[in-house]
Amino acid sequence: MNAKFRLLILCVCILAMMTMNCECVYCTFCPDCSYCEGEDVPQEDENPNEGGEIDPNPDGNDYVLKFDGSDDVVQIKEQDMGLNSMVAGLTVEAWVYARSINTGDLVTVLDRTELPIGQNRYMLGFGKEGSTATFQVNGSTVNASGIITAGRWLHLAGVFDGYQLHVYVNGILGNTVQMSITGPFTIAESPIYIGANPNAPGEEFRGYIDEIRVWKARRSAAQIQQLMNVQLTGGEDNLIAYWRIDSGGGQTLTDYAGENDGELGTTDAVDTSDPEWVQIDFPH
Repeated sequence: MNAKFRLLILCVCILAMMTMNCECVYCTFCPDCSYCEGEDVPQEDENPNEGGEIDPNPDGNDYVLKFDGSDDVVQIKEQDMGLNSMVAGLTVEAWVYARSINTGDLVTVLDRTELPIGQNRYMLGFGKEGSTATFQVNGSTVNASGIITAGRWLHLAGVFDGYQLHVYVNGILGNTVQMSITGPFTIAESPIYIGANPNAPGEEFRGYIDEIRVWKARRSAAQIQQLMNVQLTGGEDNLIAYWRIDSGGGQTLTDYAGENDGELGTTDAVDTSDPEWVQIDFPH
């Protein structure tokens, strides 16, 4: 699906929201809107982009990582110092496809937590028993006002500007909250986890993840929308981590923006906690 067609769909759905009193701020994923009813969640052997709702794979390689919702995880054990100190702001983005909704309080897409788990944390994922997009920074949480349903691709973005937290779904602002602790923050050396946090049982993600980006700056809605469907070079200003998830195999998740390569699973070797490389037929 090309960008112009996606924009057309977005405009139609916004019009539907205005004329049909649809409460979902993401429109194309609202289960109650006749313009955006989705198909049932596909079975394990079906294409998770069946129907071509959105193409989250701008690089054209058509690989994603599939997490089982049990113990699958990617660990980034050593990072650039830029991922430890957030002075000018922080933006975390990812394309996700939940195969089911976790009944726990949180579901992890990306989590950076200083141990023991406390206020020094930034986490992008799902909250309120997995029913909405959520972003946490330094003890504050913002939950998007719309309801998330499983079985379709979503672009999530969490933004920290030093004073407020913002969460976006498909480039649309879902909510903003004032932070309880404001200003720059620093996290002590600790791993970044994708798909689960081994120190927080019950927050495991079940589904597919692609195109994860971390910026050391606040990104506006216009900036998020401009690049959410575009492959980056890794050299963009303020981009400090960029996991395209495009190699299609191996134990390493390459960072194209820095030296923050990830490791699949909990060991260097292949084990049961490795997420699976999956090739998907996205409709380019």
